[in-house]
Amino acid sequence: MKRLLIVLFLASPLAAQTVTNGSFEANPPAGNWNTATPTGWTCPNVGGGHGMQNPTPAQLASGVDGNTVLWLNEGSNCSQDVGPAAAQTNYSLAVNVGSQTGFSGAYTISYAGCSTSGTTQQGSLTPVTLPCPTPSGELVVTVTSTSGQVIFDKVVLTATPVVPIPPQQSINFTFAGVLQWSDGTPIAGSVLVEEWNIVNGSVWNTLGTMTPDSAGNVGGTTAFSTNFADMPTIRFSLMDASGNSLGSIAQTVPGAMFGSQSGGVITQAIHGISGFKIVVTKGSCPQCTLAAGSSMGAIN
Repeated sequence: MKRLLIVLFLASPLAAQTVTNGSFEANPPAGNWNTATPTGWTCPNVGGGHGMQNPTPAQLASGVDGNTVLWLNEGSNCSQDVGPAAAQTNYSLAVNVGSQTGFSGAYTISYAGCSTSGTTQQGSLTPVTLPCPTPSGELVVTVTSTSGQVIFDKVVLTATPVVPIPPQQSINFTFAGVLQWSDGTPIAGSVLVEEWNIVNGSVWNTLGTMTPDSAGNVGGTTAFSTNFADMPTIRFSLMDASGNSLGSIAQTVPGAMFGSQSGGVITQAIHGISGFKIVVTKGSCPQCTLAAGSSMGAIN
């Protein structure tokens, strides 16, 4: 007996790539505020100035991580180079942003070519998240006040590796059978073989189309993927000459096969891995049925 092993790869976040003094607690002001540059950051003397603040609850009621925050007046910015981006890695930057009570402002946050902008809420800090998929070069985090006074705190950069898609793995699926009406009339049409794909949009992917010969013999060998997390499901559909489905049967591997009844078309499954039948009523001959396959569904 052949066994099918399905392995699921999950992407787990790495430890946060270190932003030095991301909560601005390293050199707090002696009083309520100062005009110093926070440790680990570069803040050029441009715009309306910068500094750190120990806000009171009346100034900032929520969102402060620790005791100290960074304030920037209009036109000012602070930045930090946290090192080169890792290959095939997605990044996400999280920053708490706002303005103290009685102030308002607008901001820009950027790194590695990714940026976001917005306006602040007075009296509290709210989290802003900036994803940046697979960047390259240096990861320079920059926070800027583009209008008014803006408060920044809790700057955290997280890296998540991109999980490579494993090489396509497949198992051959061989089927053979005879399609013929019980009144002896010839078959016109084909058998469509499909695989259920839950990875790329939950759709049926066509594996192949088999056309019966004049005697109704139909068969062939195709392959289905074993890369999916779920058990592979194969569907066989009997198609008429115009490409319309007359009936179908789906088989999940490994496991039982399933049948359904819809619109007067009956599909019937023989449980097991070694065979199945599609039974379709012929429109012009209600007592006639189409037998499909005594040995369809062999896996090798």
